[in-house]
Parts: sequence; C-alpha cells; structure tokens
Amino acid sequence: LFPSHDTNAGQENWEGLTFSGDGNVLCVASYNKNLWVARYNGSAWVWAEQTSTTYNWKSVSSSGDGSIIVGCAEGQEIWQGTWNGSSYTWISINNNARLWQGISLSTDGTKLAVVSYGYLIGIGTYSGGAWTCTEQTAVGEGNWIGVSMNGAGTKVVTKNNDGSKYYTGNLIVTGK
Repeated sequence: LFPSHDTNAGQENWEGLTFSGDGNVLCVASYNKNLWVARYNGSAWVWAEQTSTTYNWKSVSSSGDGSIIVGCAEGQEIWQGTWNGSSYTWISINNNARLWQGISLSTDGTKLAVVSYGYLIGIGTYSGGAWTCTEQTAVGEGNWIGVSMNGAGTKVVTKNNDGSKYYTGNLIVTGK
C-alpha cells in the first residue's frame, strides 16, 4: 500500500496518518520527508501525489470526504491541501513556525485544532475563503503531543507528553 515509487518506503519514519470518513482517501506523514496522499478508485489505491515540501511532518487529518487535508510539521507552518478534482492544491494556512505535534479537522473541514510543544492549543475556523487561527487560552501551556476533535468540531481531547495533563471539553473560540 505504501508508495511503490519510493524504494525506501518501508524505511520511512511514518509519523501520522489519516483516512477520510468515507474511507476513500489516505494520507501519511513522513518525518523529514513529505506528505503522501492516496485515493481509492473503487478497485485499487492510487497514490495521487506527495507534497513538494520536505518537513518534519508530525500529524495529518482529513475532512469527511477527503477533499481537505491538513498537516503540521515541527518548526514549520500548518498546511492545507484542497482537492480540485485531479490533484491537491497545497497552501500554508498559518505562518507560525512552532513545534507542532498534532492536528485534527472537523468532518466538514471548517474547524481545526492543533497542538504544540510549549504552547497553547491552536484553534482554527474557516469562513469566507480564509482561516482564522486563535489560541485556546482556557487550556494553558504544556507539551501537547496529540489531539482529536469530534466531527462537528465542537469538542477536543489532548494530552501532554508525560501524561500529567489532559484536556477534554468544549472548544472556546475567540475572535471572529
């Protein structure tokens, strides 16, 4: 299943993976390499593409139908890929270079949560063709390493790297 055109695919340092809700899109994140996207055509998996950016990718998440994929990398921006019918168009949606560790996207692709070492939880909402990213100040700082969001994008759960802090609850989105 992993990219056959990469002769070292079995030796990749795979960090994150996601399926779309419908099970037809798969994205894997490789540390110090790329994001790889595969789409199921009804009988086989076809590797649609990889990002042209080589980063220390840590986590990826998909909308329910796989039309939107978000990814985060240590020391880099947060990226979004949008399916245009034949390929993904990749853009940076946040230029804060932090030690991002986890990301989660709502089913409809309009809300995201992202966590980082030493920073607050980041919250993003999509409206009018652009992302507005804020920080979840109610949670506090910590070395957050993973995050998951419910499909509606209203609840989140996360934990820090040594397991001493957990957060689960409603999202408090500030700003517009």
